[in-house]
Amino acid sequence: MSKLSNSKQVKEGFLVLNYSVIQIIIVMKKIFLILLLNITNIFCAGSSVLDVILHELNQVYVLEKQAHGDDCVVIFVKDQAGNKYVIKQIRNPDPSQQFLLILDVLGAYIAECLDLPINRVRIISPKQHYCGKIYHDRPAVLCTYAFGITTNEKCMYKGIDIQQRFRRPGSKMWNTWGSLPEEKKGLTKNVICMMSLHKNLPRIVALDTFIGNSDRGCPNLFYDSFSDSFCGIDMAGSFNKDLAKIACTTVDFLDIDLSDEVIQALQSYYETLKTLINSFPRSRIYALLDDFAQHAGFGKDAQMFCQEVAHRIDFHKRMIAKSLESTKILIQKLEVLLSNVSVAD
Repeated sequence: MSKLSNSKQVKEGFLVLNYSVIQIIIVMKKIFLILLLNITNIFCAGSSVLDVILHELNQVYVLEKQAHGDDCVVIFVKDQAGNKYVIKQIRNPDPSQQFLLILDVLGAYIAECLDLPINRVRIISPKQHYCGKIYHDRPAVLCTYAFGITTNEKCMYKGIDIQQRFRRPGSKMWNTWGSLPEEKKGLTKNVICMMSLHKNLPRIVALDTFIGNSDRGCPNLFYDSFSDSFCGIDMAGSFNKDLAKIACTTVDFLDIDLSDEVIQALQSYYETLKTLINSFPRSRIYALLDDFAQHAGFGKDAQMFCQEVAHRIDFHKRMIAKSLESTKILIQKLEVLLSNVSVAD
Protein backbone atom coordinates (compact mmCIF):
# COMPACT_ATOMS: atom_id res chain seq x y z
CA MET A 1 0.00 0.00 0.00
CA SER A 2 2.83 2.33 0.82
CA LYS A 3 4.26 1.88 -2.69
CA LEU A 4 0.88 2.65 -4.26
CA SER A 5 0.47 5.63 -1.96
CA ASN A 6 3.92 6.92 -2.82
CA SER A 7 3.21 6.38 -6.53
CA LYS A 8 -0.05 8.28 -6.22
CA GLN A 9 1.67 11.13 -4.40
CA VAL A 10 4.41 11.30 -7.03
CA LYS A 11 1.80 11.33 -9.79
CA GLU A 12 -0.21 14.07 -8.07
CA GLY A 13 2.96 16.03 -7.44
CA PHE A 14 3.89 15.70 -11.10
CA LEU A 15 0.45 16.92 -12.18
CA VAL A 16 0.66 19.89 -9.82
CA LEU A 17 4.15 20.70 -11.11
CA ASN A 18 2.94 20.35 -14.69
CA TYR A 19 0.01 22.66 -14.02
CA SER A 20 2.32 25.19 -12.34
CA VAL A 21 4.70 25.13 -15.30
CA ILE A 22 1.82 25.71 -17.70
CA GLN A 23 0.57 28.63 -15.60
CA ILE A 24 4.07 30.11 -15.50
CA ILE A 25 4.36 29.79 -19.28
CA ILE A 26 1.01 31.56 -19.76
CA VAL A 27 2.04 34.37 -17.41
CA MET A 28 5.46 34.68 -19.07
CA LYS A 29 3.80 34.84 -22.47
CA LYS A 30 1.60 37.72 -21.28
CA ILE A 31 4.58 39.50 -19.72
CA PHE A 32 6.59 39.03 -22.91
CA LEU A 33 3.78 40.50 -25.01
CA ILE A 34 3.44 43.51 -22.73
CA LEU A 35 7.21 44.08 -22.76
CA LEU A 36 7.23 43.73 -26.53
CA LEU A 37 4.48 46.31 -26.85
CA ASN A 38 6.25 48.75 -24.52
CA ILE A 39 9.68 48.31 -26.11
CA THR A 40 8.25 48.71 -29.58
CA ASN A 41 6.43 51.86 -28.54
CA ILE A 42 9.70 53.35 -27.31
CA PHE A 43 12.07 52.35 -30.08
CA CYS A 44 9.84 52.02 -33.16
CA ALA A 45 7.39 54.89 -32.64
CA GLY A 46 4.58 52.37 -32.33
CA SER A 47 4.82 50.97 -35.86
CA SER A 48 5.68 47.31 -35.29
CA VAL A 49 3.40 47.21 -32.27
CA LEU A 50 0.46 47.75 -34.59
CA ASP A 51 1.39 44.61 -36.47
CA VAL A 52 1.45 42.73 -33.16
CA ILE A 53 -1.94 43.90 -31.98
CA LEU A 54 -3.57 43.19 -35.31
CA HIS A 55 -3.26 39.56 -34.17
CA GLU A 56 -3.61 40.03 -30.42
CA LEU A 57 -6.21 42.79 -30.05
CA ASN A 58 -9.15 40.67 -28.93
CA GLN A 59 -7.00 38.93 -26.31
CA VAL A 60 -5.28 41.81 -24.53
CA TYR A 61 -7.15 44.98 -25.51
CA VAL A 62 -10.22 46.50 -23.90
CA LEU A 63 -12.59 49.21 -25.04
CA GLU A 64 -12.00 52.50 -23.22
CA LYS A 65 -14.36 54.99 -24.87
CA GLN A 66 -15.95 56.10 -28.14
CA ALA A 67 -16.21 59.49 -29.83
CA HIS A 68 -18.74 60.13 -32.61
CA GLY A 69 -17.88 62.90 -35.08
CA ASP A 70 -19.79 64.16 -38.10
CA ASP A 71 -18.00 61.87 -40.53
CA CYS A 72 -16.26 59.21 -38.43
CA VAL A 73 -16.34 57.15 -35.25
CA VAL A 74 -13.22 57.03 -33.10
CA ILE A 75 -12.80 54.16 -30.63
CA PHE A 76 -10.10 54.30 -27.94
CA VAL A 77 -8.68 50.97 -26.72
CA LYS A 78 -5.88 50.13 -24.30
CA ASP A 79 -3.73 47.10 -23.49
CA GLN A 80 -2.98 45.52 -20.13
CA ALA A 81 -0.01 47.84 -19.65
CA GLY A 82 -2.22 50.91 -20.13
CA ASN A 83 -0.94 51.84 -23.64
CA LYS A 84 -3.63 53.49 -25.73
CA TYR A 85 -4.53 53.01 -29.39
CA VAL A 86 -7.25 54.30 -31.66
CA ILE A 87 -9.63 52.56 -34.05
CA LYS A 88 -11.30 54.82 -36.62
CA GLN A 89 -14.18 54.11 -39.01
CA ILE A 90 -16.05 56.23 -41.57
CA ARG A 91 -19.75 56.67 -40.82
CA ASN A 92 -20.89 57.06 -44.44
CA PRO A 93 -21.25 53.57 -45.96
CA ASP A 94 -20.60 54.86 -49.50
CA PRO A 95 -17.52 52.92 -50.73
CA SER A 96 -16.08 56.11 -52.21
CA GLN A 97 -16.14 57.67 -48.72
CA GLN A 98 -14.83 54.50 -47.08
CA PHE A 99 -11.84 54.77 -49.42
CA LEU A 100 -10.61 57.78 -47.41
CA LEU A 101 -9.18 55.26 -44.92
CA ILE A 102 -6.83 54.02 -47.67
CA LEU A 103 -5.45 57.53 -48.16
CA ASP A 104 -4.96 57.88 -44.40
CA VAL A 105 -2.92 54.67 -44.31
CA LEU A 106 -0.94 55.60 -47.43
CA GLY A 107 0.09 59.03 -46.13
CA ALA A 108 0.93 57.66 -42.68
CA TYR A 109 2.95 54.78 -44.13
CA ILE A 110 5.08 57.16 -46.20
CA ALA A 111 5.73 59.15 -43.01
CA GLU A 112 6.54 56.00 -41.06
CA CYS A 113 9.16 54.86 -43.56
CA LEU A 114 11.05 58.13 -43.08
CA ASP A 115 10.37 58.29 -39.31
CA LEU A 116 8.47 61.58 -39.71
CA PRO A 117 6.43 62.83 -36.71
CA ILE A 118 3.07 61.39 -37.79
CA ASN A 119 1.02 58.74 -35.96
CA ARG A 120 1.31 55.19 -37.31
CA VAL A 121 -1.69 53.60 -39.01
CA ARG A 122 -2.70 50.10 -40.15
CA ILE A 123 -5.69 48.79 -42.09
CA ILE A 124 -8.24 46.54 -40.41
CA SER A 125 -10.03 44.68 -43.21
CA PRO A 126 -13.82 44.25 -43.29
CA LYS A 127 -13.29 40.55 -42.52
CA GLN A 128 -11.51 41.26 -39.23
CA HIS A 129 -13.76 41.67 -36.18
CA TYR A 130 -12.13 43.57 -33.33
CA CYS A 131 -12.93 44.86 -29.89
CA GLY A 132 -14.59 48.25 -30.36
CA LYS A 133 -15.17 47.98 -34.11
CA ILE A 134 -18.64 49.47 -34.69
CA TYR A 135 -19.29 48.60 -38.34
CA HIS A 136 -18.19 44.99 -38.56
CA ASP A 137 -18.58 44.65 -42.35
CA ARG A 138 -16.53 47.77 -43.15
CA PRO A 139 -12.81 48.53 -43.04
CA ALA A 140 -11.24 50.47 -40.18
CA VAL A 141 -7.83 51.86 -39.30
CA LEU A 142 -5.79 51.13 -36.19
CA CYS A 143 -3.65 54.09 -35.08
CA THR A 144 -1.02 54.79 -32.48
CA TYR A 145 -2.12 57.25 -29.83
CA ALA A 146 -0.99 60.87 -30.30
CA PHE A 147 0.34 62.13 -26.97
CA GLY A 148 -0.08 65.68 -25.78
CA ILE A 149 -2.93 67.97 -26.81
CA THR A 150 -4.14 69.49 -30.06
CA THR A 151 -2.71 72.88 -30.93
CA ASN A 152 -6.12 74.51 -30.71
CA GLU A 153 -6.01 73.81 -26.96
CA LYS A 154 -4.07 75.71 -24.30
CA CYS A 155 -0.36 75.08 -24.90
CA MET A 156 2.73 77.09 -25.79
CA TYR A 157 2.03 76.55 -29.51
CA LYS A 158 -1.71 77.21 -29.37
CA GLY A 159 -3.03 78.43 -32.73
CA ILE A 160 0.14 77.64 -34.68
CA ASP A 161 -0.78 77.55 -38.36
CA ILE A 162 1.08 75.25 -40.76
CA GLN A 163 -1.99 74.33 -42.81
CA GLN A 164 -1.43 74.53 -46.58
CA ARG A 165 -4.96 75.52 -47.51
CA PHE A 166 -6.61 74.70 -50.80
CA ARG A 167 -10.18 74.59 -52.09
CA ARG A 168 -10.69 72.36 -55.06
CA PRO A 169 -13.22 73.74 -57.59
CA GLY A 170 -16.54 71.98 -57.16
CA SER A 171 -15.78 70.84 -53.59
CA LYS A 172 -18.13 71.55 -50.67
CA MET A 173 -15.80 74.26 -49.29
CA TRP A 174 -15.42 75.86 -52.73
CA ASN A 175 -19.18 75.88 -53.32
CA THR A 176 -19.76 77.40 -49.87
CA TRP A 177 -16.94 79.93 -49.60
CA GLY A 178 -15.52 80.25 -53.09
CA SER A 179 -11.86 80.19 -54.09
CA LEU A 180 -9.11 81.21 -51.67
CA PRO A 181 -7.07 84.35 -52.39
CA GLU A 182 -3.74 83.42 -53.95
CA GLU A 183 -1.76 84.68 -50.94
CA LYS A 184 -3.62 82.25 -48.65
CA LYS A 185 -3.12 79.11 -50.73
CA GLY A 186 -0.67 76.32 -49.94
CA LEU A 187 2.80 77.07 -48.61
CA THR A 188 2.29 80.71 -47.65
CA LYS A 189 4.95 82.97 -46.18
CA ASN A 190 3.13 82.68 -42.86
CA VAL A 191 3.39 78.87 -42.96
CA ILE A 192 7.12 79.18 -43.67
CA CYS A 193 7.57 81.49 -40.67
CA MET A 194 5.48 79.21 -38.44
CA MET A 195 7.41 76.08 -39.39
CA SER A 196 10.62 77.76 -38.21
CA LEU A 197 9.36 77.67 -34.61
CA HIS A 198 10.17 73.98 -33.98
CA LYS A 199 12.42 71.39 -35.63
CA ASN A 200 9.53 68.92 -36.19
CA LEU A 201 7.41 71.34 -38.19
CA PRO A 202 9.39 71.67 -41.47
CA ARG A 203 9.33 67.87 -41.82
CA ILE A 204 5.56 67.73 -41.31
CA VAL A 205 5.03 70.60 -43.76
CA ALA A 206 7.28 68.91 -46.34
CA LEU A 207 5.28 65.68 -46.02
CA ASP A 208 2.01 67.57 -46.48
CA THR A 209 3.39 69.32 -49.56
CA PHE A 210 4.58 66.02 -51.03
CA ILE A 211 1.30 64.13 -50.49
CA GLY A 212 -0.97 67.11 -51.14
CA ASN A 213 -2.53 67.14 -47.66
CA SER A 214 -4.24 70.48 -47.00
CA ASP A 215 -5.96 69.35 -43.78
CA ARG A 216 -3.21 70.06 -41.23
CA GLY A 217 -5.41 72.31 -39.10
CA CYS A 218 -4.88 72.63 -35.34
CA PRO A 219 -7.14 69.64 -34.49
CA ASN A 220 -4.83 67.45 -36.61
CA LEU A 221 -1.60 68.63 -35.00
CA PHE A 222 -0.66 67.55 -31.46
CA TYR A 223 2.03 68.99 -29.21
CA ASP A 224 3.46 67.07 -26.24
CA SER A 225 5.27 69.33 -23.77
CA PHE A 226 6.82 66.37 -21.92
CA SER A 227 8.81 65.25 -24.99
CA ASP A 228 8.76 68.70 -26.67
CA SER A 229 7.51 67.12 -29.89
CA PHE A 230 4.73 67.47 -32.44
CA CYS A 231 2.69 64.67 -33.99
CA GLY A 232 0.39 64.99 -36.99
CA ILE A 233 -2.70 62.84 -37.44
CA ASP A 234 -5.34 62.19 -40.13
CA MET A 235 -3.86 61.86 -43.61
CA ALA A 236 -7.17 61.16 -45.37
CA GLY A 237 -6.67 64.28 -47.51
CA SER A 238 -3.63 62.77 -49.23
CA PHE A 239 -3.06 62.96 -52.99
CA ASN A 240 -6.13 64.90 -54.03
CA LYS A 241 -4.39 68.16 -54.92
CA ASP A 242 -0.98 69.42 -56.12
CA LEU A 243 0.35 71.52 -53.23
CA ALA A 244 3.93 71.32 -54.53
CA LYS A 245 2.91 73.35 -57.59
CA ILE A 246 1.54 76.12 -55.35
CA ALA A 247 4.71 76.00 -53.22
CA CYS A 248 6.78 76.66 -56.35
CA THR A 249 5.06 80.02 -56.79
CA THR A 250 5.66 80.97 -53.15
CA VAL A 251 9.37 80.12 -53.41
CA ASP A 252 9.66 82.19 -56.63
CA PHE A 253 8.58 85.31 -54.75
CA LEU A 254 10.43 84.77 -51.47
CA ASP A 255 12.81 87.52 -50.43
CA ILE A 256 16.35 86.23 -49.83
CA ASP A 257 16.58 88.50 -46.77
CA LEU A 258 15.44 85.75 -44.41
CA SER A 259 16.15 85.13 -40.74
CA ASP A 260 18.52 82.33 -39.74
CA GLU A 261 15.61 80.38 -38.23
CA VAL A 262 13.61 80.55 -41.47
CA ILE A 263 16.63 79.52 -43.53
CA GLN A 264 17.19 76.50 -41.28
CA ALA A 265 13.52 75.57 -41.58
CA LEU A 266 13.63 75.84 -45.37
CA GLN A 267 16.79 73.71 -45.41
CA SER A 268 15.03 71.01 -43.36
CA TYR A 269 11.95 71.28 -45.60
CA TYR A 270 14.15 70.91 -48.69
CA GLU A 271 16.08 67.92 -47.30
CA THR A 272 12.85 66.15 -46.35
CA LEU A 273 11.38 66.69 -49.81
CA LYS A 274 14.53 65.26 -51.39
CA THR A 275 14.36 62.17 -49.21
CA LEU A 276 10.66 61.73 -50.00
CA ILE A 277 11.10 62.00 -53.76
CA ASN A 278 14.07 59.61 -53.73
CA SER A 279 12.35 57.09 -51.47
CA PHE A 280 8.94 57.09 -53.11
CA PRO A 281 8.92 57.01 -56.91
CA ARG A 282 5.55 56.96 -58.62
CA SER A 283 5.59 53.18 -59.17
CA ARG A 284 6.10 52.51 -55.45
CA ILE A 285 3.24 54.78 -54.37
CA TYR A 286 0.94 53.23 -57.01
CA ALA A 287 1.78 49.76 -55.69
CA LEU A 288 1.16 50.81 -52.08
CA LEU A 289 -2.18 52.35 -53.00
CA ASP A 290 -3.26 49.17 -54.78
CA ASP A 291 -2.05 46.90 -51.96
CA PHE A 292 -3.80 48.90 -49.23
CA ALA A 293 -6.99 49.04 -51.30
CA GLN A 294 -6.91 45.28 -51.82
CA HIS A 295 -6.40 44.61 -48.11
CA ALA A 296 -9.24 46.95 -47.15
CA GLY A 297 -11.75 45.17 -49.38
CA PHE A 298 -11.55 47.38 -52.49
CA GLY A 299 -10.07 44.80 -54.85
CA LYS A 300 -11.75 44.45 -58.25
CA ASP A 301 -13.55 41.27 -57.18
CA ALA A 302 -14.47 42.58 -53.71
CA GLN A 303 -17.90 43.68 -52.53
CA MET A 304 -16.88 47.32 -51.93
CA PHE A 305 -15.41 47.81 -55.39
CA CYS A 306 -17.61 49.89 -57.69
CA GLN A 307 -17.28 52.37 -60.56
CA GLU A 308 -16.93 55.31 -58.17
CA VAL A 309 -14.02 53.58 -56.41
CA ALA A 310 -12.37 52.84 -59.77
CA HIS A 311 -12.69 56.52 -60.73
CA ARG A 312 -11.30 57.57 -57.34
CA ILE A 313 -8.24 55.30 -57.70
CA ASP A 314 -7.56 56.71 -61.19
CA PHE A 315 -7.93 60.25 -59.87
CA HIS A 316 -5.51 59.72 -56.99
CA LYS A 317 -2.94 58.11 -59.29
CA ARG A 318 -3.11 61.14 -61.58
CA MET A 319 -2.61 63.42 -58.58
CA ILE A 320 0.34 61.30 -57.40
CA ALA A 321 2.00 61.76 -60.79
CA LYS A 322 1.36 65.53 -60.79
CA SER A 323 2.55 65.99 -57.20
CA LEU A 324 5.80 64.14 -57.83
CA GLU A 325 6.60 66.14 -60.96
CA SER A 326 5.85 69.41 -59.15
CA THR A 327 7.95 68.30 -56.16
CA LYS A 328 10.97 67.80 -58.45
CA ILE A 329 10.57 71.36 -59.74
CA LEU A 330 10.08 72.67 -56.19
CA ILE A 331 13.31 71.01 -55.05
CA GLN A 332 15.21 72.72 -57.87
CA LYS A 333 13.76 76.10 -56.94
CA LEU A 334 14.66 75.57 -53.27
CA GLU A 335 18.22 74.67 -54.25
CA VAL A 336 18.53 77.99 -56.08
CA LEU A 337 16.94 79.94 -53.22
CA LEU A 338 19.12 78.37 -50.54
CA SER A 339 22.20 78.82 -52.71
CA ASN A 340 21.38 82.53 -53.16
CA VAL A 341 20.83 82.93 -49.42
CA SER A 342 24.21 81.32 -48.78
CA VAL A 343 25.91 83.63 -51.27
CA ALA A 344 24.21 86.66 -49.76
CA ASP A 345 25.51 85.67 -46.31
